[in-house]
Amino acid sequence: MNDLIQRLKQLSNEKISTPDIETHLIQSAVLIPIISVTDPRLILTKRTDHLPSHTGQISLPGGTHEIADKTLLDTALRETHEEIGLHKDKINIIAELEKVSTLSNYAITPYLGLIEETPILKVNANEVAQIINAPLSHFLDITNYSEAWIKRNNKKIRVYKINFEEHLIWGATAKILYQLAELT
Repeated sequence: MNDLIQRLKQLSNEKISTPDIETHLIQSAVLIPIISVTDPRLILTKRTDHLPSHTGQISLPGGTHEIADKTLLDTALRETHEEIGLHKDKINIIAELEKVSTLSNYAITPYLGLIEETPILKVNANEVAQIINAPLSHFLDITNYSEAWIKRNNKKIRVYKINFEEHLIWGATAKILYQLAELT
């Protein structure tokens, strides 16, 4: 098996230390879905333009915790299935990464999941405009990331960004992927 997948599997069952994130933030979760074939691939989504927030942005599958979800992992798996049709039985969760807080008042818990074979995905056109299947190695190379500064509420805030083809990935998604790159 690929050396990269072996390094990721070393994170197995590891919960990365998470600082306390303010409890007033909206709890949410995402999946970092990695297809562990010869050339490991990362699945990203482009959000539709008619969603109420983060329209057209590149993101990881996931969303807001709902009452029916027993855990945040359940949230990530449910949302992944709803958005791209990937069933939880096809995903091997190997790690929970550090929570990320956003400027839009979310606390996002990311879960790293391996998919052993290339899945057949189905876009939920209400939420997802496009599925992006990208080489994982691109996102694990720290040199591909840069920083930007944005101003919110009279404060300058540092955000990460990374380009892939014509897509700009920034904010929480880039921060989560940068975190993964640092771990490997």
